[in-house]
Amino acid sequence: MTRSVLARSTGGSNQAELLGSLAEAARFAAWLHADMADAGTARTYYRVAIDATRRAEHGLLTAYMTRSLAQFELDEDPLLGLRLLARARTVMGDRPPPAARAWLACVEAFAEVSYVLTSTLPGAPSSTRHFGP
Repeated sequence: MTRSVLARSTGGSNQAELLGSLAEAARFAAWLHADMADAGTARTYYRVAIDATRRAEHGLLTAYMTRSLAQFELDEDPLLGLRLLARARTVMGDRPPPAARAWLACVEAFAEVSYVLTSTLPGAPSSTRHFGP
């Protein structure tokens, strides 16, 4: 289905809407696979969602999809989650709506706490505090 939608979205007046719909469907599929503990497939669908929003040139939706992947990654790799959140903040643009800034700030705060907790546990790998892309 994904390839079919992407092939049909190579132009036309409804390209952005079609890609946005594909992104939402892929995000939902990612969530379902994450819920079934199928991390590999979940990651694949999150990346399809992000790719579709990039192709649609919709910065805010790209940030939202990137934030979704970041939140998914937080359990396994908080540093990766933080890096993805930094990328989401960058693609969100200079003047995002207040609600978008708020949800991103909430997830960033949770991610920083996760990172600090996992990096200070006995046996956790030592790493530098660098969250940038």
